Amino acid sequence: TLNGLHRDNESAFAEEDSPSTTAAKSAHTTPQMQRARERDNELERERAKSHRELLERVAATEEQRSEREAELGVAVEGNARRRVRIRTLQNSILSSQGDLTNARSTAASVEGELAEYRARLRETGALRSSLAEQVASAEADAERAYTQLSMSQATLSQLTPSQDRVSEAEAGADAAEQELSQAESMISLCKGDVEAELAQAEAEVLGRVMPEIESLEASLSAVRSEVQTRMASSDEIAQRSELSDAQARRAEAEAARDKALRDAAAVTERDSKRGRRQSAAVNQNETDVTRASADVVAMSDDLIAAEHEVEEERERAEGVKAQAALAREKMKTLTAQLQSERERCGKELRESERELQRLERERDRAKARARESETDAKEGEQKALEATLLAENKARMHADLVQRSHGAAASLNEKRTQEDTLLRERCKPATASRDDLGALRDLEAQYAARAMEVEREMAQAEVSLSDTMRTEAAAWDRERQDMQRRIAEALASTRQTQGGAGHPF
Repeated sequence: TLNGLHRDNESAFAEEDSPSTTAAKSAHTTPQMQRARERDNELERERAKSHRELLERVAATEEQRSEREAELGVAVEGNARRRVRIRTLQNSILSSQGDLTNARSTAASVEGELAEYRARLRETGALRSSLAEQVASAEADAERAYTQLSMSQATLSQLTPSQDRVSEAEAGADAAEQELSQAESMISLCKGDVEAELAQAEAEVLGRVMPEIESLEASLSAVRSEVQTRMASSDEIAQRSELSDAQARRAEAEAARDKALRDAAAVTERDSKRGRRQSAAVNQNETDVTRASADVVAMSDDLIAAEHEVEEERERAEGVKAQAALAREKMKTLTAQLQSERERCGKELRESERELQRLERERDRAKARARESETDAKEGEQKALEATLLAENKARMHADLVQRSHGAAASLNEKRTQEDTLLRERCKPATASRDDLGALRDLEAQYAARAMEVEREMAQAEVSLSDTMRTEAAAWDRERQDMQRRIAEALASTRQTQGGAGHPF
């Protein structure tokens, strides 16, 4: 070391200046030589003293230089670590900006999907309004069918014994049933279309939005894990680079120190000229140290600027984090809106289902009333058929009575004609003889009595026939009134049943 070399030089100079050595020399020298030697010794001591001072200054300068190099190395290492962290933060900020851009694009796409979903909901609303119109038209058709059914019932109430009117009533009932079946099919088709459209819209929105939301959440979690991994890897790399740089700088410092020691040892062995050169080198070293100090100051300024940049990058990173948080909040808001839209659509679908169920119940009640009306129509038809049969029986009986009365009258006329002919035949020979005049008179008296008897029989037959006809007419009137009363009671019971159930539509 420098101190060891300094002690060796001092011991060598002390041996040269020792009294024994001086006495030995003075025994063989003259006083002039002794004075010259003393001057040489003094010069040598001064040279040794200046050399020791120079060595001390060199040692102090080396220590200061080593300290400043150590400080400079620490500052450089810190600056390198900060630069590594700055690059890591810049990379993470760039990746976060990319993730934010992706999140914005995903949010824009989700907003587009929501706009499309709203458009589909508006279309569904239009379809629902058209369905309501179709249902209203179906209700109007059902109302018309109910009116026609009521008209058919009124027609049945005023039914006469005619098969044509019964067939018209059956045709009206069939037409009402067909209109009811058409309304039922239209309602079922509208229900199927609405359910299919709503299910398709909800499936499309869920199929498009949910995977993007899940991928966005997965990408955000992957970005977080990647940023944490990069931070950990950058810290580890920085630590490794710091260790490797420190070891390299330590080796370089040791090599420089060994070289300085070797140079100092060489300087101590050279002459005074080399000492001057060493002092110049020391001055150069001081200049280098001054420059190094200026470099340290400049690097400290760079370090301060880098710290400001780090702060700015940190603020930017916080801004990016805030933007990412806003994007997440926006995604949560969009998810909540989507959930609310889904619940509203489900509610509207349930309301539509309830409305369709109500219409189906009304349709079933209308069918039941139609069946009841058909039953009443069949009963009316049966009663009309019975009335027709009764009228035919009465007409046949009346025809029989008329035929019998005509037959009796014809037989009476034939008898009268026969008796007149017989009387004329009997009167012809009586004219030939006046003797038979009394017999003729008797015969005329018999004829007159027989004619009177025939007239009485015809009067009695006419009286009995008129009595029979009056009796049959009264019975027919009673039966007709009974039939009308029964039909009126059936219609009244039908109206009461319909009025108790309420209006069908």
